[in-house]
Amino acid sequence: MSAAPDLLRTIVAATERIVASRREQESLAALEKRAAVAAPRGARFEADLGRQGRVNVIAECKRRSPSKGVLSAQYDPVAIARRYEQGGATAISVLTEPTFFFADDQGYRTLADLEVTTPQFSVLTMIAAYPGLSGADLAKLTFLTPQTINVIVRNLERDGAIEKTAHATHGRILRLHATAKGQALLKRCRARVAKIEAQFGGLLGKDDEKIVRRWLSAVAETLR
Repeated sequence: MSAAPDLLRTIVAATERIVASRREQESLAALEKRAAVAAPRGARFEADLGRQGRVNVIAECKRRSPSKGVLSAQYDPVAIARRYEQGGATAISVLTEPTFFFADDQGYRTLADLEVTTPQFSVLTMIAAYPGLSGADLAKLTFLTPQTINVIVRNLERDGAIEKTAHATHGRILRLHATAKGQALLKRCRARVAKIEAQFGGLLGKDDEKIVRRWLSAVAETLR
């Protein structure tokens, strides 16, 4: 019987490839320069963990565990971090490794200052494209659970990005519409996302892009 694969070694090897790719985009010197002016600084982190008379907890955010699988279908690290902070966490660790932990650090960084998560962007895009969708419709289109959709819709409504109206015939069914604020927010998000898509598109030739698009269309048809 062959030995079980060394998962940790595999993760390290994959991460080394990611780091090598990112070094081509930004030098280590440039990264260190950005880190030097970032907040909070390391000294504060060390001081907080060394506080006496209390338990100093480092809380962790991650979408997936290599051993347990997906831990949270509706993964919102910003919201999770806020709850950790309210619960008294001293520091917060956010896993950003994409292959084994399914993290999307680029997506969250892109929309973070707009206070929009990647799932919220996807749902808002659907609502703007198809005004009058119900929560059940969204669940089918996005392949998310109704419970997950309810959370996203509730947060978008709280922020004034969408509004609900009763169905003309079936009053218990609520239709979703993007507000003017939501449309403006979506426009800003799309401008950010377009830059990321252009970066990815630059990695492919036209023929390769067609193959990827056909494959994605086939996947969508299979999942219907």
